Amino acid sequence: MVVSYSRDKIQDSKQTLKELETTHNNYMKRQEELDNDMRKCKEEFKEFERQDVKYREDFKHVNQKIKKLEDKVEKEEGSHSLWQLKVKVCVNETSYPFVYTFYIRIHQKLKPL
Repeated sequence: MVVSYSRDKIQDSKQTLKELETTHNNYMKRQEELDNDMRKCKEEFKEFERQDVKYREDFKHVNQKIKKLEDKVEKEEGSHSLWQLKVKVCVNETSYPFVYTFYIRIHQKLKPL
């Protein structure tokens, strides 16, 4: 009787062990899948970080170019305005047709600015 009980207990233990091994293997497979997904996500994140740094540097560079161009336009607008004022004074003070014609040509070219 004791032997029979021991055999039944061993059988039950073996069955429980098989179930636990199956469960453990399923968890291990899932863990491996998650590890692979994590590794893939880390690689993608590194690539996105590199792109982010590149885009930020490009954006900064473009903003610097825009600022330079705006400053240049502002400076040139100021010099054109001063130059136009000098030409107007010259035209008003003289009645030479050449100066007036020159003023008209320059004024037409500067008008789009």
